Amino acid sequence: MRSRKYIITSIVFNSLIIALELFALSEVFFRYLPGTEAFKWYYSLTYYTNLSNILLLIASTIMLVVDIRELHGIKSHPALHIVKFIAVVVTAVTFTTIWIMIPFAGDIKYGIAVRGNMWLLLHTLCPILGFVSYIFLDTTKKIFKVDVIFPLLFTLFYTIMVELLFINDLRVPYAADMEDFTLKGWLILVLCIFESLLTVGIAFGVRYLKLKYYQIRKEENE
Repeated sequence: MRSRKYIITSIVFNSLIIALELFALSEVFFRYLPGTEAFKWYYSLTYYTNLSNILLLIASTIMLVVDIRELHGIKSHPALHIVKFIAVVVTAVTFTTIWIMIPFAGDIKYGIAVRGNMWLLLHTLCPILGFVSYIFLDTTKKIFKVDVIFPLLFTLFYTIMVELLFINDLRVPYAADMEDFTLKGWLILVLCIFESLLTVGIAFGVRYLKLKYYQIRKEENE
């Protein structure tokens, strides 16, 4: 069991993530803020950024319930923490991808990359808060190597969805404005391979950091 201080801090972090995600995702889907361009709401469901942040919202809500229960001395099912693990990994993929792209982008692409709708919250702040809360504050359940497959499955299912959109000549995220069919296909393939490899690498990295911090905390309490 975590100390009361850690649980309360975790409640604050998860509550903050939930509030920011609700605001950012509602704006992404419904575009109600002044100056934002109209956008079909269901297009937003085709972006890895939005789907990963929706999962982080769900995971943070679950962990908030776990926190409150633990604050009252009630244990929750160990499997629940896996959802937060998956969410932290896939939002870290979102974070890493955008911040790798920015230095190599030109003026126009740079504007799209860093001034897209709710980019600061969905690409940066929420992934960072999710990572910090999971590593340092959330319940310290052990992550096994086999658990790395879960965030990878998230990315692979997303890849399949994008490929189906492309094959059926529907609007493809990230490459929607490209007219060259062959170039668009290669871009989608490269992005999918890159995100899959990145997912595995980040998953192992998050697992390592979580276990390392767990060991440090365990040694301090002995």
